[in-house]
Amino acid sequence: MPITQPAGHQDFVEVLHESETHVDIPVLTQLCLSGAMPAKFRAETWRYFLGVSRAEKLEEMSTVKRMAQEYVELERVWALSLDADVIRRVRHDIRRYHQAGTDQSRETASANSRVHMEQVILRYLNYHPREYTRGLVHLLGPFVHVYATEREMYYCFEALLSRLDDRLSDEGCLEVMVSFNTIFRHTLPELYRYFEDESVSAKDWLLPWLRFLLAKELPVQSVLKLWDVYFAHEQQASHGAYFELHPYVCLAILQLSIEDLLELDHTEIHWYLDHLPPMDISNVLTTARNIREDVLSRNLL
Repeated sequence: MPITQPAGHQDFVEVLHESETHVDIPVLTQLCLSGAMPAKFRAETWRYFLGVSRAEKLEEMSTVKRMAQEYVELERVWALSLDADVIRRVRHDIRRYHQAGTDQSRETASANSRVHMEQVILRYLNYHPREYTRGLVHLLGPFVHVYATEREMYYCFEALLSRLDDRLSDEGCLEVMVSFNTIFRHTLPELYRYFEDESVSAKDWLLPWLRFLLAKELPVQSVLKLWDVYFAHEQQASHGAYFELHPYVCLAILQLSIEDLLELDHTEIHWYLDHLPPMDISNVLTTARNIREDVLSRNLL
C-alpha cells in the first residue's frame, strides 16, 4: 500500500512487529523515505537495511545465533595478528575523537563507548586486513550512538564498510572528486571562484566528506537522519546506491551554507567545512535532489 502521509510511530510498529513471519522491507523503505524515522526504531531498521537482520523472522533466529557464535570467536582471536603500532594509533584516534568536543563525541563519550569503539575497530581490522585510517573511528561513531551491544555495532559497521570499499580507495574517491568539481563549478560558480581566490583546495576537505559520509563533519543527530535516508535509498536501487546521492548532498550543504562561506577567509572556511553546524536534513535532501535534476537536465556529466 503506498505511503501518502509522513510516517509515524504506529506505522513502524505495524511493519516491524505485527507480522509473525516477516518484515516488509519495501514498505519499511517507503516509511523511511516519506518522513523522519522515530529514533526508537532506528536500530532495528538499520539492521534490516544493512542486511544484518533478515526479513524472514524464522531465518532471523538462526542468523542471530550464528552471529553470536561468530562474535565469540572474534573475541577469542582478535588481537593475535595486529601490529602494535596499529593498536596504538586506534587508541590514540579514539581518545582524540572523544576529546574533540564535537556533538558526536559528547553523545558517545562514556568510558564504555570508548572501549566498544576500540574493540570493534581492532576486531574488524583483524578479520578484514586493510590499511587503518582515522576515518574508521568516525564511521563507527553513529553505530555506537544507536546500538547498545558491541556485537550489533560490529556487524552494522562491517556491513557499511563492505559497501564503502570501492569508494574508500584513492582511485574511487578521485573519480568522484573529478565529477564533483565539474558540477561544483557549474552549479555554484560564485562559491567555486571564491574558494579558488582563497586557495581552498577540494582535496583538503572534499576527500573526507566523500569517503566517510559526513560522519566526521556533521553533528551526530544530522548524521543519523542522513543515514536513515541513505540506507533506505539503497533498498530501491543497487548495493551502495546512496553514493549516487551523496555528492549532491555535499553540494547542497555548500549551497545552503553559501552566505556564511562567502564571509570567511581561508582558515575560517577550512574550520567551517570541518565542523558543520546542525542542518535541516530534509531541506538538505530536497536541495540535493533538485541539484541532481538540474545536472541531469543540463547534461553536465
